Amino acid sequence: MILFVVARCRNFNPLPLLFPVFLTACVGGSEIAGPEPFNPGANQSKLELRTRTDNPSAKRIVDYFRVNLGSPKGSKFDNRNQSFTRFSSPPVVRLTSVGTSKERALLHHAIGLINREFPQHLHLRIGSDVPHIGNVKHHGGDAISSIPNGEIHVYFSDKKSVGYPANVNAGGFAKTRTTYNNSQEPRVNKSLDASFVWVNDSVRMTEQQRLAILLHEMMHALGFMVHTNTKGHPSSLLGPDGPKGGFHKQWGSQIPEIDGAALRAVYRLPIVTTPDQFDVSSLGDWDTNSIELYSSVSTGNRQQLRFGVNHVNDVTVPWTSGVIPETEFTVNQKLSGFTIWRGELLGFTPSLRPVRGNAEIRINHIDSTVTATFTNLQVWNIGQTPGEIGTGESWHSGSMEYMLISSGNFLRNKDGQEILIGQFYGSTHDGVAGSVELDDLTASFGARR
Repeated sequence: MILFVVARCRNFNPLPLLFPVFLTACVGGSEIAGPEPFNPGANQSKLELRTRTDNPSAKRIVDYFRVNLGSPKGSKFDNRNQSFTRFSSPPVVRLTSVGTSKERALLHHAIGLINREFPQHLHLRIGSDVPHIGNVKHHGGDAISSIPNGEIHVYFSDKKSVGYPANVNAGGFAKTRTTYNNSQEPRVNKSLDASFVWVNDSVRMTEQQRLAILLHEMMHALGFMVHTNTKGHPSSLLGPDGPKGGFHKQWGSQIPEIDGAALRAVYRLPIVTTPDQFDVSSLGDWDTNSIELYSSVSTGNRQQLRFGVNHVNDVTVPWTSGVIPETEFTVNQKLSGFTIWRGELLGFTPSLRPVRGNAEIRINHIDSTVTATFTNLQVWNIGQTPGEIGTGESWHSGSMEYMLISSGNFLRNKDGQEILIGQFYGSTHDGVAGSVELDDLTASFGARR
């Protein structure tokens, strides 16, 4: 039996229960504000290898999941009798065929940010485009039944083409198709089969705001169908209107830590997790301690670009953080001819040996060629802080090079391999940073021009 349930979305009255019925989550509003942005004046240290003890605890993760699993009697969610259901294996994400180059860049960047939170074998994959089907009531569920199992389809379009109610001004919505085991009473989810994500491209938003909505809806599509408790998790991107009632400007840099930890916890759980079988012990050997290698570079005007890798609960997570540019890259008239950003790459091997090397991003503005080159790559012993280049052992051949595509303020592999993602930082694109994920290296890089 396949059932779908309609959930209440902001500024939207739920439809009557249907059969089949869809589980829908949405985020609304074009008036999008955020909390205080990253403080560019904060003091930053140079390269450091440290132990962190402040990662989200198992107790916080349980609280985060609780809204998607029903809550203790007497709480505001005690009327919910549901389970958390995930995909049995990482889904394939496919974009509608009419997606623009900017929308494609947003999708690749969003999936890249999500994949940072997963080990290599659990990475989501971006598949071939799917035909765009216009003027169909996707919001009512007319199209999701045709989505193959194990896939998430993503649309950027106006409200009319997805059948969204005209009187609701939403930024997007997500819908899932879930199979239930009809022989059990009460009904228990059997599997999360497919999902549909829509982002409203007719509402005037910045690149970062649209990316934030896409990330929000992708979290819904992966099984987090109920908005989280914003009082307990104010930084979460799964709040009904984003953290603290708005969309964080830094979401283009990294998924908030609590959401990332929840994603890493997903595949520690069974395909279906019922409320009565979920507690701290469900997460196994969950640790708040981690080892982190990080550094920073100045991007001018007292702005700092930070980057590093954090190994926590068996996953090495690359991260970047900095000031988002005020304009898109192509609008910056100060950049012409050739522009070069130079910095360094930091990473861990699977055995947690630290790697360090030089990083260079080069753009030819005449023919739009973009190249990322990493040289003098060296490795040190486990637990050893990398020294100056020349004091470590060579890592493989000592160099890597990738041809990239630049769209908006985002970078990705030109050949379609989902290895490198990056973006520009600093109010005038003085910095660039990103991540590189290989079978034998997980790294981040930061550079300035």
